Parts: sequence; structure tokens; C-alpha cells
Amino acid sequence: MVVLAETDALLHHGDYAVKAFDLAQPDTELAKALVAAARLTYRAAENPALRRQAVAAVDALRERPDLDPGSASDLIQLYLVLGEGSEALNLLPTTCAAQPVNCSDLNVNPEFLPLRGQPRFEELVKRYDTISKPVPAGSAAPSSA
Repeated sequence: MVVLAETDALLHHGDYAVKAFDLAQPDTELAKALVAAARLTYRAAENPALRRQAVAAVDALRERPDLDPGSASDLIQLYLVLGEGSEALNLLPTTCAAQPVNCSDLNVNPEFLPLRGQPRFEELVKRYDTISKPVPAGSAAPSSA
């Protein structure tokens, strides 16, 4: 759901981003809390008076002992929506180490625009971004012709 909401937000459809969470059917306590925090985050993007409350909700999720790498990835997205790039950047190294494939597009994913140019982020790009790197000569799969 966070990815759907993020896409709506990138397309400047904030109202759709909030509604995306109405489709969610969370099955765990962590998922329920994540959906609630995400809904609040995208509402705060439309109504800045809710920002402090949304940051507090995301911060609380970050402290949960049952936070898994996939959910931590969602928190990164939420922090970025809230303009909390430093908090997102603090979570990113651990998330990339746990799920490198989720960081394979760091340099081209518009979600990470606010982090580009920051030395810590650029180091992660060098380490994990495989999408925007050219494929070395001789490493392509042989043709079947």
C-alpha cells in the first residue's frame, strides 16, 4: 500500500494516496500500525498541521521490536514524505544490507531525490545501486543463437 500511495503522491494525487490505505487489510499488529501511520503521513502531506503527529507515529513504529526489513523500507518512504531525510538516511544502510535488491535503484528512484548528493547516500549508491550501473563487458548471458 505504501508504494501505491507513494506513486499517487508523486503524481500529485494526494487524496488518492490517503485513500490507498482504505484498501489495506492488515493482518498483524505491526501492519495495522504501519497502515495507520502511513495514512496519517499522507494526510499530513496535504495538511501540515498533522505533520508532528505523523512524525511521532512513524518514530514509534521505528522502535517496535517486531519491525522487519520490509516494514523498515516503508518507514524510509514515510520519513521522506514527511521531509525527514536524515531519519530516512539513518534507516537506509540497515535496510539495504538486509534487502540489497530494494536498494538496487537508489540512483534512479524518484523517492530518493531528497537524499541525492549527500555523502552517506552516495556511498550507498556506490555499494548497492545496480540498475543505473553499466553491465561490465563479457557479463551478459550467452545468446542461444
